[in-house]
Amino acid sequence: MDIKKFDWTLFLELLENKEIIPVVGADIIRVMHQNSFISLNEFLSIQLSEKQELTGEYKNLAELFESNHANRRLITYIRTILKSLTPEHIDTSYLVKLSKISNFSVFINTSYDGILTEVLEKVRPDDFSDFKSIDYSLTGADVAKEIITGTTPLIFNLFGNIKTGEFAKSEEELLEYCFNYALDKNMQFKLAGAFKNRHPLFIGTNYPFWLQLFIIRMITSEPFSKSDVIKFVAENKTNDTAKLRTFLEKYNTEFFISETDESMNVYEFIDKIYAIWSENNANKIQKLYKGSVFLSFNSGDRQLAHEVWKTLTERGVTTFYDEEIMKSGSVYDKKIIKQIKSCTLFIPFISEHSISDHSRYVYAIEWKAAEARRMFLEEDSTDSFIKPYIVDNTNFLDVRIPETFRKLTIAKIYETNMVEDIIGFLEPINANN
Repeated sequence: MDIKKFDWTLFLELLENKEIIPVVGADIIRVMHQNSFISLNEFLSIQLSEKQELTGEYKNLAELFESNHANRRLITYIRTILKSLTPEHIDTSYLVKLSKISNFSVFINTSYDGILTEVLEKVRPDDFSDFKSIDYSLTGADVAKEIITGTTPLIFNLFGNIKTGEFAKSEEELLEYCFNYALDKNMQFKLAGAFKNRHPLFIGTNYPFWLQLFIIRMITSEPFSKSDVIKFVAENKTNDTAKLRTFLEKYNTEFFISETDESMNVYEFIDKIYAIWSENNANKIQKLYKGSVFLSFNSGDRQLAHEVWKTLTERGVTTFYDEEIMKSGSVYDKKIIKQIKSCTLFIPFISEHSISDHSRYVYAIEWKAAEARRMFLEEDSTDSFIKPYIVDNTNFLDVRIPETFRKLTIAKIYETNMVEDIIGFLEPINANN
């Protein structure tokens, strides 16, 4: 199977806007067993099998409970085992890294152990008190007492919490929780604000293929073929994840695949995203100007656009620049159009590259969206949010340039200081001080 490259540009922009929801599973937590690390899920299965002398091999804890549902001592043993784990034996470092990323404000927890809540409390003490924690239950014992807004930090324990009440144990119970939530319109209504316009990141869940699809469908609340929600998946390789990839790759899904060891997908992904987030925060430049700038360029002018973006960013200007050039599609089109509708300045890079093919994305989507905004909001005003620049030897009267642009003042990049021009159009944040 050909492996499609993970779209980091898209993911990081959504992360910057706090539009990613981690759907966290127990595979993120590892336990030392016989001198090597295994997932917490696998460790608990081994320990229960040994303590209860259970026969058979179990891929996960849910499968073990499914085969031994009459054994009521299993829950007591799980609680005992979890309490006995010491820092020397349990590795929560990857969960710690994920939790430290402050751009994640909503978490859906599919593990019932309660460790995510404990980790968040330790690594984010300043804002942990703002988090609402909901342990979902089939009996409705712990439900949202109020509507959760899009700005409310949230931990939603989808399958309950062993430390505070009931939880899903077997595959049958996992399915019942999903089915119950799918019918629970009251809960869905109260959580709608938290999930709206956000995209799930499934990481370390490692459920059977059929159950994983059910969970995804439940969280996105839309048919796969009709949903604009982008699904990001970072799961360690199993037979089930291979099936999942085959099914989901045609339904607006991005898979992170390790180039060296697919059994380490979860851990490599967390290491990478944490490193990027840490670097961005360490080097974050203070925003000095109000509004934002949208750079619209053809791939042939990418290098120049990158230089302009870099300089503007260093000067404290929020600048939209798509390093990999957005691919067409309803989700991406809406994303681009949203940026164009809200930007302070729209900077089209006019060149032979950008005007020679009207079917190109930059011409057909970006420039059309900018023209539409001008038509409805500015009419024929000479003062426009569109500031065109010719970046090669193209004649400013060339009829291939949109008429809307030709009616405006078009600057030539080699006859002016483009960055200084752009900054001159913006209002400094401290202008009124």
